Amino acid sequence: MLMLGGIFDLGRSVVGVSHHRCVCLAALLVVATFSGCGEQPVAAPKAAPEQDNSLEAEIAEMIGKLDEADQKLALEQKFCAVQIHERLGSMGVPAKLELDGQTVFLCCEGCEKSAKSDPEKTLARVAELKAANTTTN
Repeated sequence: MLMLGGIFDLGRSVVGVSHHRCVCLAALLVVATFSGCGEQPVAAPKAAPEQDNSLEAEIAEMIGKLDEADQKLALEQKFCAVQIHERLGSMGVPAKLELDGQTVFLCCEGCEKSAKSDPEKTLARVAELKAANTTTN
């Protein structure tokens, strides 16, 4: 009788099965367990249109809480200068920061320390974000 414990105890042979075959069998079981049935992995589902609209509405609401001049600047920047994949307004009202006389928006106050630690890098990112936003509109 072949017992599962015998397969994983590679120090012993299973009756009628060599050590090498036990290793191969164990490897095959691991591969079969984690590989599925050979189908291509399914991509993560995209957010439903209602969710996209809900997020956009939330972002618009948070940006709308800034004064008019700041709204314009935040919309030009669109993303946080530190967490560049985080949309401004997705975590509440964007945090406003002045660096070397320029206005910078952040997704949250938690990014201020990082933004202030390297003002040149932060301002360069803002310039890149604004340029990218201008070319995609």
